[in-house]
Amino acid sequence: MKICYFNRYAYNVLTNASGPIGGAERAMANLARQTAISPSVGVSMVTQANDLHAPVVIDNIRVLPLHHIKKPLLGVSKRPDLLLKFLWDEFLAIVHAKPDVVCVSQAAIETMVVYLAARWLRIPVVYRLASSMELDYDVLKNVIFWGHASIAKLFESFLRRTDLVVAQTPEQAALFEKRFHRIAPVVCNMLTMPVVDVTETDIDSKQTILWVGRAHHMKRLEVFVELARRMPKYRFVAIAPETAGEADYYAKVRETAKDINNLQLIPGLPPEQIRNEYAKARVSVMTSESEGFPNVMAEAMANGAPFLTTLLNPSSWLTPIATLDDAATAAPACGYYCQDNLECMAAMIERLMTNRTFCYASAGKAQEQVRAQMCPTVIAQKYYALFEQVVKR
Repeated sequence: MKICYFNRYAYNVLTNASGPIGGAERAMANLARQTAISPSVGVSMVTQANDLHAPVVIDNIRVLPLHHIKKPLLGVSKRPDLLLKFLWDEFLAIVHAKPDVVCVSQAAIETMVVYLAARWLRIPVVYRLASSMELDYDVLKNVIFWGHASIAKLFESFLRRTDLVVAQTPEQAALFEKRFHRIAPVVCNMLTMPVVDVTETDIDSKQTILWVGRAHHMKRLEVFVELARRMPKYRFVAIAPETAGEADYYAKVRETAKDINNLQLIPGLPPEQIRNEYAKARVSVMTSESEGFPNVMAEAMANGAPFLTTLLNPSSWLTPIATLDDAATAAPACGYYCQDNLECMAAMIERLMTNRTFCYASAGKAQEQVRAQMCPTVIAQKYYALFEQVVKR
């Protein structure tokens, strides 16, 4: 079987570049790498590669490069020639790959071009939901597609017509079924970094509270900044590369954070250095209002950092914390869902930072969870079975 993946920035993951990289980029690159291991599968990846002028092979993946375009696609309306050239190059790259199936992720105008190329080739398209935001029309129109209602409607038409949509969590699958009256199989993200065993004495060297994500207003970095302000005796680290269209938001966050001495804002790091920050983290925090299955949660847990969230409980992995009594008495768990109560989250962080035995037990639960649920070989086999299913229809 020949599989072609499309993700605009996956090349940054394949080459360990510093960005822009988000969860969708990591998930697609990791899936491509894992499926490319099988000698019976040919894998290609169409992606933006600024330094390539011809296809290359990376990790058994044939990388088909697209020409560089500096701004978001919907931000180049004054230069429609650039937009059309990029999309035409994308169309041709997929056609020339001659795959049996195409897999794409992330709501973008490029995704509809993938669909058109697949229909030209008369092959199926598998879409992997990147975020629950993609299932909310108002968010699609106003946030993802920059106020372009026609493109938001076109993307929803794509979701209705594409051969198969795969959800990352049961909650996401339920939203998709309610919105589009279609069933989406659930396949968890795969873990591709090693689980680093942590001893109880190792916990003492893990002294930071870590946030990893794009500097986008829906990630709510300002909530993490407020946590740092409330807890001055602990060191908070945020790895937050700037997101296109969010410069004003990020500037406002940086202005708020500049006088908080225990907070370090890092505007992006290469993957290896991000792993180093995970190794230093005793606790990891996510403040997003919408996600699929967060890679940052899996990566933090793999490194023995219990995971705390404000608004989300991905796949119901986390123990709900509603009161200060809950924070004081909760049993060790892989993470805690604090239901947008910063007082409870601060209390949970305090307990994890000061109670080594409790933190060690929670770290162990976190590592057990990712080992059991996110085995790369098992996840790749599930996707391969889905690809075979749509090809044989």
